[in-house]
Amino acid sequence: MRAERLAHDLGNYLTAISGLAQVGRLMKAAEAKDSYLTRIEAAVQDMSGMLREALANRPADLREATDRWALKQLIDEVVGLLAPRFEAKDVQLRTRFLEGIPSCRLARIPLKQVLVNLLDNALHATTAGGKVKLKVLPCNHPPGTRIWVQDTGVGIAKHLLG
Repeated sequence: MRAERLAHDLGNYLTAISGLAQVGRLMKAAEAKDSYLTRIEAAVQDMSGMLREALANRPADLREATDRWALKQLIDEVVGLLAPRFEAKDVQLRTRFLEGIPSCRLARIPLKQVLVNLLDNALHATTAGGKVKLKVLPCNHPPGTRIWVQDTGVGIAKHLLG
């Protein structure tokens, strides 16, 4: 039932965006067009949030079964996506994928978002010439997989740590 509701809500947003784009195209004044573009951007952000929430909250049986190679492929996608930004800032990005990673079920898109956010934060904290490491290793207690991100950045001030 949740999927039908999501599809319906997203369809409503797409209809609204299409209408805003059509009306905005007919307007002559740049200020009026900017107003319509701002509304379109807000609608797209709302839709993105709805999709993120739906994907993050989907039941485990809808998550994809994956093995260590599928997880490595996902991490390689994230690294490929962010590599140009790391190169532009002269920060080394290294990955290490240890043996013994168990198969699991995961939601690819939310995990990909988490990895992008972690590496992006590490990049922001690291100055030129620094390093960011992403390590994937098996975990025994509890059984599973651990993804570890480490950087040579400034870190978080002690007074901000809870």
